[in-house]
Amino acid sequence: MAKDYIYAVSRIHAKEQNLLTKSDLDSLMLCKDYESCIRILKDKGYGYPDSDTSSDMILSSEAEKTKALIDELLGDEKAVLDIFGYKADFHNVKLAVKSAVTDEDASDYIMNSGTVSADLILKSVREKEFDLLPEFLRDVCEKSMKTLLETSRGQLCDIIIDKACIEHIYNASLFSDNDAIKLYGRMTALSADVKTAVRCAMFGKSTEFINNAVSDTNVIDKKELISAALDSKESVCALLDKNDYSELAEALRQSISAFEKSCDNTLTDSLKLQKNDHFSIGPLVAYYIAKDVEIKSVRLILSAKLNGLDDEIIKERLRDLYV
Repeated sequence: MAKDYIYAVSRIHAKEQNLLTKSDLDSLMLCKDYESCIRILKDKGYGYPDSDTSSDMILSSEAEKTKALIDELLGDEKAVLDIFGYKADFHNVKLAVKSAVTDEDASDYIMNSGTVSADLILKSVREKEFDLLPEFLRDVCEKSMKTLLETSRGQLCDIIIDKACIEHIYNASLFSDNDAIKLYGRMTALSADVKTAVRCAMFGKSTEFINNAVSDTNVIDKKELISAALDSKESVCALLDKNDYSELAEALRQSISAFEKSCDNTLTDSLKLQKNDHFSIGPLVAYYIAKDVEIKSVRLILSAKLNGLDDEIIKERLRDLYV
């Protein structure tokens, strides 16, 4: 197995040369408009030949290519990195449920970087044949669709799906032997639950609502998090301090965006420890996460160009890159 990893790691190190750098992001920032950004990204290999230039298409195609590369390198072992495809799976569940209820076409918004065929998810939900899906998607599809049909409340539907996604990613990370994957699972749950708690505090949500929205991972004690969310944003920050997340707490005191950035930077910093281990899956994990952080940064810049946001706001939110 070591020989296989040596080859895979060598391929990944070669691919790392194509990761965007801070200089590349600066160039995108300096572009006068969205179309100029797209031209630079196309030159950097983003998107597929002759595909459209919408930000969703450009970025989803980059995620798809990353997954295809990792799958090729790992072959029969590719399932060990399935954890990075679960967000796409649950994103597609949201689209499938809402399109089935509203009878709208969701095909333009699907993500093909998941572990389950997007077409299968759409078909299974539309025809209510949930048994066609893997076990981890069956209940959430059925429950979220039932909720949307009975209440017509899209937010409740989203909460059910988001919570299931967080818990599935976290639980999957517990079975990994790789430290970066474990950290990815923990930071995914921590980030999502803290953001939910803060938003609930801001809008004065009830105990029942918060309990249904926050995951059962207990990365931070759920009862304490609910209590903090019932009080104030500062109480949530104090709870982070109490759990030795002082740097994240300080970022959260600035804004939710600063908190998200700090969570991603914590993960990126840990990846650099994996980079030079030629005898494990570590460098492939590092590349996968690094590419995800890169795509988030590009998404932010493209969104800013489309919406006329100030460059200083973008710079404050850009994540640290792997290279």
